[in-house]
Amino acid sequence: MGILSLVVLVLVVVGFLTFGLARASLRQDTLKRMERQTEVVANLLPALNAVDEEDRPNAERINRTRARITGVLNTTGITQVVIDPEGRLVGDLPTPVRPRALDIAELQANGVQSGGIGSKLWAASGRQVADGSTLVAVLVEPREPLFGTTLRYYLLAAAASVLLALFAARALSKRLTRPILEAVSATESMAKGDLSVRLPTHESSSGSDGPDELETLKRSINIMAEGLQRSQGLEQQFLVSVTHDLRTPLTSIRGYAEAIADGVTPHPAAAGATILAEAKKLERLVGDILDLARLSARQFRLNPSKVDVSTLLEEAHRSLNPGATAAGLQLKLNAPSDLYVWVDSDRALQVIGNLTANAVRYATTTIWMTARQEPGGFVAIDVADDGAGISPEDLPYLFERLYQAHNQPVRQESGAGIGLAIVRELCLAMGGSASVASQLGTGTTVTARFPAADS
Repeated sequence: MGILSLVVLVLVVVGFLTFGLARASLRQDTLKRMERQTEVVANLLPALNAVDEEDRPNAERINRTRARITGVLNTTGITQVVIDPEGRLVGDLPTPVRPRALDIAELQANGVQSGGIGSKLWAASGRQVADGSTLVAVLVEPREPLFGTTLRYYLLAAAASVLLALFAARALSKRLTRPILEAVSATESMAKGDLSVRLPTHESSSGSDGPDELETLKRSINIMAEGLQRSQGLEQQFLVSVTHDLRTPLTSIRGYAEAIADGVTPHPAAAGATILAEAKKLERLVGDILDLARLSARQFRLNPSKVDVSTLLEEAHRSLNPGATAAGLQLKLNAPSDLYVWVDSDRALQVIGNLTANAVRYATTTIWMTARQEPGGFVAIDVADDGAGISPEDLPYLFERLYQAHNQPVRQESGAGIGLAIVRELCLAMGGSASVASQLGTGTTVTARFPAADS
């Protein structure tokens, strides 16, 4: 109803303005017409009132003729008056015109004037004759009343216009508000937890190259719903994965600890080593979660410096090779000796460690760690495996927090899905980037890029 009320209000305001302008225009047109009439009559008055010397004996007859002319003029609403050479008005002006309403000097100069008095309009035109007097034709007509014919026609037209406008506005408001109401209903459903709701969309029929605003709104809401639904799925997946990753080592630690406490384990040292290994897994998982939280809050402190890439990779190789060997994999290294990067060395090692841990989960026999110079002032560190590869639909989301690929490997140590997210955040924080290339059946290469430093 808000739109309909606004339409009616606009029509009423515009109607009154139009009516006022129409009345003003009608008044001006009427005065112009009356001025033209008085000028025509004023042009005839000198001839009608002329008396030749030889006609003076017949003055009585001439006066009778003039009286008849004046009578004819009066029937048309025109009155003749005279202004003598001294500027005095001779004769009676028609009601309601008063002598003060006339500009005597203008009329003596053969001028024309008009105006309105109350409900009457008047016009006067003067013509000076040979004896110095001025003959004036005065016309008076009633002004059209406010509630006259014009207003009646206007009200009829306005009523028809309002009805048509109301009909059009109602149809248009339904068309415009329906998608908005649908959008409101959809967002309310999302707020209540139903992220499966979607709004119907179609191509714009307005003839424009792109979609209209309502279509854009609906598509934006659909995109938002898809993003929220995917985020919700990732969160649920993350909780399930973290719960599993926490429960598995905790169960092992508890089991061995109870065995040691009960004195039933034949090899306490081996049990202690298992507890230590499981505790390290927990420590690594908790550390990854804290790192991701700090990176998200932009509270991560870095200490960048010039680092030799070959030294960095050799240190990473020494640290990671035992784990790869234990998994039955070869960890091969190819690091040129003339490459330097500007990074935080501890965080760069963390990046390489996360990439290698991810490769251990997917590799079949071998993992390769290589470094190379890239154009644009960057050094790329590639960690490649010969595993099954990653599906194309997973590649765009591989670095997203909590994301896990659909084709999970059999050998899996941690499934929380935060290692590669930390890789990307750390690379970005140190001025670099991260990317992945993979094909099913041929393996995966994950690349970390760091700013190059002068050698």
